[in-house]
Amino acid sequence: MNENFKSRAKWGAIVLAASRGPKTVAEFGTPHKCTLDIAGQPMLMRVLDALERSSAVAEMVISIDAPDALLAIRGFEAFAKKNRVSIRKSKASAPESAADAVEAIEGAYPILVTTGDNALLTPQAVDTFCRRAASEEVDIAIGLLSEQSVSERFPESVRTFWRFRDGGFKACNLFALLTPRGAKMISLWRHAEKNRKKPWKVAALMGPGLLISFLLRRHSLRALLAKVSSRLDVSAAPVILPYPEIAIDVDRQADIVEAEKVLAQRLADSK
Repeated sequence: MNENFKSRAKWGAIVLAASRGPKTVAEFGTPHKCTLDIAGQPMLMRVLDALERSSAVAEMVISIDAPDALLAIRGFEAFAKKNRVSIRKSKASAPESAADAVEAIEGAYPILVTTGDNALLTPQAVDTFCRRAASEEVDIAIGLLSEQSVSERFPESVRTFWRFRDGGFKACNLFALLTPRGAKMISLWRHAEKNRKKPWKVAALMGPGLLISFLLRRHSLRALLAKVSSRLDVSAAPVILPYPEIAIDVDRQADIVEAEKVLAQRLADSK
């Protein structure tokens, strides 16, 4: 188990909740995406509730471009009063916001990073990710879903997958910074975020040898990450999760419809 996890029973969590400005207004008719109603609850509150009800998280930092928007979110004031919550004004990009928010975490590492539009996040997914990430002897762990599990759960949905020798995978907006060295990966994250629809451009950053390996799928996901880690002198590992629902982050109106179907099924299953 990672020594940082041994020394700290609880995690800090960063929630990246920046909006997309005019794009958000055009798509959703609201100035800030985190205020969207998803099956009767503001989207950001769904994420915060999942973190609160997990057994892993002790404190939260919300990085948001418009802190005043939090005042309009039903339930947020009461939530903030009973939990360790701090607010940071977000920076120009998600990676820069994450780097800034790390400074607001009062405890030591490890730190969980997620997003305010991860509307189907559950306490079980948070706990499983944190537990598995902590077992890795690395600086950063990346939460992923297998293409098979996502395609079986959402056969009609079109998703972008990164493909390796052992299959395709999709990120699910869960990252674990397990040591201070993990913050070094934020610069690569910035590049990956910019080119998430063009995985080969991210692989190209690692040099021609790794680019060819990526294109020809010569390595498994874990093996390629190990090679990238060696090149960057920062170790990283994947954490494959069994929760295909968290493949949905709310970027479009269609995502709201899909998310509310999942939530309705969860409610029916709980009765």
